[in-house]
Amino acid sequence: MHNFKRIMRAAAFIIVVIVLMNACNFIFAQSGYTRYIIHQVDNPGTKDGYDTVIIGASHGRAGVDPAVLDEYGASDNTVNLCIPGAFIRDNYYLLREAAAHNKIKKVILEMDYQYWCNYKGGEFIETAVYSHLPLSTRKIDFIWNNLLDKDFRTTFVNKNSWVSDFSGIKSNIKLKMSKAYRDYDISAVIDKDAYGEYKGKGFYYRTQRADDKGQFEPFAWDENDVGKTPLKYFQKIVGFCKKNNIELTCVTTTITPKAALDGVSEETGRWFANLCSQNGVRYIDFNLVSLDELERTDDDFADWEGHMMGWMAEKYSEVLAKVIRGDNIRFYKDYQEYRMAYESRKGIK
Repeated sequence: MHNFKRIMRAAAFIIVVIVLMNACNFIFAQSGYTRYIIHQVDNPGTKDGYDTVIIGASHGRAGVDPAVLDEYGASDNTVNLCIPGAFIRDNYYLLREAAAHNKIKKVILEMDYQYWCNYKGGEFIETAVYSHLPLSTRKIDFIWNNLLDKDFRTTFVNKNSWVSDFSGIKSNIKLKMSKAYRDYDISAVIDKDAYGEYKGKGFYYRTQRADDKGQFEPFAWDENDVGKTPLKYFQKIVGFCKKNNIELTCVTTTITPKAALDGVSEETGRWFANLCSQNGVRYIDFNLVSLDELERTDDDFADWEGHMMGWMAEKYSEVLAKVIRGDNIRFYKDYQEYRMAYESRKGIK
């Protein structure tokens, strides 16, 4: 009897903690894009759902309009499931979540090297996507393999999106009590980093640039700094696609020309090509697509990092669609040829 009471007290404590944490999430956590897009992918509205899914992070979301892929015959029904800040591990669980509700034939994985290094983002940032996954065996798998050695609050609290001022809390509660929020309407999504109109199927048409583009400063890259976790989950993505007869294409989305030519794109592109070759999957570095196929300048991007403006995303999506459907698209053989072609056209200032 004594042990039973101790067990009941412990269970009651856990229940109280869970209730309090969820109450805090409701009061403080903003209504973000992740909750919205996961619900959309889980509820495609057709029998077969989405046949093509794009996964990745912010470059992928800003750069690919799924409607263009459908229009050009690269797919029947594409959804852009790229989520800003999503790690490779997140992409794996998002893919599994999408496959549970859709008959997926093709997956396009956007490769951004920044998510492969040993990024010290903090536990709350690293679970920002996980916290919005519906309760399922996939979510339990995430907890079992990733969270048992973490602070228990990480499992329940989406603290990275909390508001801290009284006016924000009041607005947040009002929004979450609205019909739009309950119905998962895009109007109830607070997405300050989108910088443009939501066009549907996971794509924002960006019309605003960064407040201060500043001077270009190349990011660092060191193959020895690549983390074990992204490598592990990349191989899980590859294995999942092969097991389920899904065609996987890995791509690096084209970025600002100056950043591509003066930064680390050449080194990272070579590394990704080797990684994909070793795992038997196709890799395409779209930084090397010729300027005749995809004309671009630094002004077609919102920042040096390479987030596309809306008009550039439409042009890139068309080229991506043609490559996916098998058209003969010209690429430069290397970055030296790209540099020569770019300097001859525009010059690099």
